[in-house]
Amino acid sequence: MILIQRCLTMLGITLLLLLSLYLASNAYAQSCDTNCGFITEEGCACDDACVEWGDCCADKAQFCDIPPQPQQPAAAGGDQEPTEFAGIVAAHNSWRAQVGSPDLVWSNAVAAEAQQWANELASNPGCRLQHRSFTDFPSLEGELGENLYIKGASPNLPDVTPKEVVDSWGSEIQYYDSITHTCNAPPGESCGHYTQVVWSATKEVGCGFTTCIDGDFQNIIAVCNYRAPGNVEGVTPF
Repeated sequence: MILIQRCLTMLGITLLLLLSLYLASNAYAQSCDTNCGFITEEGCACDDACVEWGDCCADKAQFCDIPPQPQQPAAAGGDQEPTEFAGIVAAHNSWRAQVGSPDLVWSNAVAAEAQQWANELASNPGCRLQHRSFTDFPSLEGELGENLYIKGASPNLPDVTPKEVVDSWGSEIQYYDSITHTCNAPPGESCGHYTQVVWSATKEVGCGFTTCIDGDFQNIIAVCNYRAPGNVEGVTPF
């Protein structure tokens, strides 16, 4: 009697296991029929466990071996301008509107380059400003234009707004003849910052700000980079 009960128990367990496997197989098969391929960050993939249950992924080549789609280009409106730079794109576009150049948009990728260089300048003795080589932009292909700015005060940091930075460059308009496209700046002055601000072929701008201590003076350094670059020899800005 005990032996019969043990056999019945074993048979019951076996039947339960077979039933479980059957149900699991069918359940997986049903999900495989519709969900064999699924999208990941790297592209399309196939559930390997699904393959083990049968032929539900037999069409893996059709549904799963799909190469990743190319990354979509940035939206026409550009990236969101960060709060700390609020107004800097509008300030550029205000100057550009005066000569009919199309509006710029903010670019996070260009801004990352600008911030990296601002940090590099802050490490210079005396907070000395210098332009980076046009081709020395490690994260972006092609050249970028560049405008630099510095303002110091003592003992506290000066008050500087993004608009003030751009307007300091735009003020060079006083030296620029828009009819002959020539610069009549006195020694120590230039027109290059202004012409980069209004350069009609430029589409994107990104900027970086940092601080730099020089003796008793605390300075704010600003760098704006531009894609495509302006101040191309032999080409008029607008």
